[in-house]
Amino acid sequence: MSAYLVDPEHIHVLLHAAQSGHGIDGGLRWCVPDASEIYGYATRQIHVSAHPDELTVVGQMLLDQNAASVNHRYDEDNAYVYAYQRPRFAADWQPVDILKALDGYGYQACETPDWTTTEAHAFCEALRTKMIGRIAGYSDSPAWGISESTVPHHVAKRAALRAEQRAPEVVVAHDDELGQVLTLPRRTVTASAEYVPVDRDAAIKAIRAGLRRRSGKSWSVRGGRGTAWGWITIAAPPARSGKWGEMSDADAAELGELLGLGRSAHVQGVSVAADDKYRREYIARAEGREPDVIGTPYWD
Repeated sequence: MSAYLVDPEHIHVLLHAAQSGHGIDGGLRWCVPDASEIYGYATRQIHVSAHPDELTVVGQMLLDQNAASVNHRYDEDNAYVYAYQRPRFAADWQPVDILKALDGYGYQACETPDWTTTEAHAFCEALRTKMIGRIAGYSDSPAWGISESTVPHHVAKRAALRAEQRAPEVVVAHDDELGQVLTLPRRTVTASAEYVPVDRDAAIKAIRAGLRRRSGKSWSVRGGRGTAWGWITIAAPPARSGKWGEMSDADAAELGELLGLGRSAHVQGVSVAADDKYRREYIARAEGREPDVIGTPYWD
């Protein structure tokens, strides 16, 4: 195999992806061997609000491993000084692109015998896990624990859509605190059927109120920022979260039950896509109703 030094833009993109997200879904953490630590490893991290200088340090680490790999194979040293810059298409790289970029970087950086124990490898594996979790359909899949009663997500979605066609109307939001009931008269369901849209902030209020009313306690229901502005994350509030923002097993199980997921929620929370149908689906779930509408992925 051949190996070469990747372009600085390649590293820019990886670091931007590592920093991306919001709240508990933002930033990245990975572990590196450290004999001075009680468990033999230390945690490194990139915060959502990390300064470019901090990203430069991590980027130089990635570049140095790449250079070591090239040097090991070709006995040459042409490393350069790295400085982080926001990528040209920062908002446009998708999870599948980042996964391909990780494969490309790993191919160029893996020639040293200790590759699998390097910090660069740990960083790549942590970012890979983060990106896999963002692939369309991953968070909705019930396959975390499969039994004979587990129904694949696309099968359940088809059944819900058939039920939707027979329903006389769709209840979009019903919340005493909001003081309103919004319904949509059911017409013949076609690809061009018109729906009354539910904006992000109204969905957040309805989901938060529904969960509080049914559980008797507060839940964090927050909208995204930047390019993820329309997305919503449902999780335990910071006061009930761990050091890294993760939910306890008990809260994850309770949230999964409240939302009717048939499993525990992910410890990092449940993501609701920036789409009217997803919002109505999760409003219904939060209120304890069977969703009349199931969100359909709108991304490739």
